[in-house]
Amino acid sequence: MRELHRRLVDLYFNEGWSTAAVAKYGGCSAAWVKKLAKQAAAAGRSRAKIGTRDPGKRDNRRPLSRIHALIGVCVARHRAKLRLSMATFGDCVRLSRFRVAQVEAGAHDLTILELTAIANELGQSVHTLLGKGDRRNNRRCEQ
Repeated sequence: MRELHRRLVDLYFNEGWSTAAVAKYGGCSAAWVKKLAKQAAAAGRSRAKIGTRDPGKRDNRRPLSRIHALIGVCVARHRAKLRLSMATFGDCVRLSRFRVAQVEAGAHDLTILELTAIANELGQSVHTLLGKGDRRNNRRCEQ
């Protein structure tokens, strides 16, 4: 059962699925998915923000791919742990606040130099940001 709960939480946080879609996939109610998500959020999980309120601009904020979304979630999580604002973090890695928001939403295709600068500023390896884990100690992006 815990494995199913873990999968449902991953779909909600990492894949960006809606509570209704996760509930349908897991064969449970949306209220139960919200409860699981609330517990996971209390434990430190964060969700990439996909989309904006303006329907005309929605496509600009959608993740380019699954790996872009994973990088964005990992960057947002580590930036929040360091208690850095998007503007401050952007200044450190030579990106605008808007570009940092796009990275965290998975909507910006990072160059190798940008990815390296972000990883260095967060104190993480590039492998960790890519979701591959650090080969030395086999860690994934902490949740």
